[in-house]
Amino acid sequence: MRRIKVHPKQRRLPGYRWPVPLAGERPYPFAALIETAGYPLQFLANHLRISWARIEEYRAAGLTADEADEFAGRLGMHPAEIWREWG
Repeated sequence: MRRIKVHPKQRRLPGYRWPVPLAGERPYPFAALIETAGYPLQFLANHLRISWARIEEYRAAGLTADEADEFAGRLGMHPAEIWREWG
């Protein structure tokens, strides 16, 4: 099997967590995504390819614009369909 080369900045160390933005930078509530998707939470976590711990973080702190855009895209939607305040 052929190994894929990964740039050193893209490697994740075990237990490393990417820095979380400040609360003011997370204007999009995760609850709106859950409500609009209409899926059970475990299915949604699998579909969005995020861990249960991340779901709890997003529920508590909300989503950044980049995260909101990415997750809406994974559900086949535009972020404005989920969050009315989308710019």
